[in-house]
Amino acid sequence: SGVQLMKPIPGLDELLKRGKGNGMFGTKMRSVIKKANAEGIKAIVDQQFELAKEIIAAELIPIIEPEVDIHSGEKEECETILKKCIL
Repeated sequence: SGVQLMKPIPGLDELLKRGKGNGMFGTKMRSVIKKANAEGIKAIVDQQFELAKEIIAAELIPIIEPEVDIHSGEKEECETILKKCIL
């Protein structure tokens, strides 16, 4: 699909609680977009914002980072699709 979704994170709730208890303020989520595939890019945005809701519920700050591969030959198209999906 030209994108790399995040792998499932088993026990995320417990990890977030443990992180919060250790003074962590937030966590970063990173996915990679390599091709201008609107369906794949939408899947990345949906996944990142769903995880962000869980992180906020744990009273932490989500750092959402859907990254367009700098070497992608479709970088500008990817960024245009990504912007549309986020807004």
